[in-house]
Amino acid sequence: MQQISLSKYPNVRPLYAALQYNLAIDSIIAGNTRGEIYVDHAAQPQSSVIWNKQDTLLVAGSAPSQSVCNDLGDLLRTKIFPAAPRRAIPELALLYTPMVWETHMAELLIGMNFKKAYRRFYTAHRLKPNWRARLRPGYTLVPIDQELLEDDEINGIDSVRGWVLSFWETLQTFNMTGLATVL
Repeated sequence: MQQISLSKYPNVRPLYAALQYNLAIDSIIAGNTRGEIYVDHAAQPQSSVIWNKQDTLLVAGSAPSQSVCNDLGDLLRTKIFPAAPRRAIPELALLYTPMVWETHMAELLIGMNFKKAYRRFYTAHRLKPNWRARLRPGYTLVPIDQELLEDDEINGIDSVRGWVLSFWETLQTFNMTGLATVL
């Protein structure tokens, strides 16, 4: 597996169609969020790994060859897994598509402490009506924006800043490229 440059990131998008609910994929591909992408073939990738440089690895592509499995196992053991403790990341989540990767996971993760966890992802087609009325008195929802991130009077704002800076290079980059929701 070889790391590719940002200009080649869009080449992997079709491999991740089944994981489109994970917003980090498009954000990393667009260069808005930190991440690294590794592929089996730079020009026409058949297998890929996206690492968000935090706690998530996303593996996608066709049934891997033995050499892809070997390369991916080496990448995990020599680069990604050793980097986690240095970055204070207690564990990594590994998501993959299609399910053909399931048969290779034990081989890829040999000698590593791992456990299988099941997740379900739900899509909301509409919000509950009048959700604003359900807020407790004295509470409000506001977007995470420059003004909020610079307000040192907010309890816990350092944690919010830390979360933002774990994925974006600067607070200004987050404000320009992060997901903004109008409430």
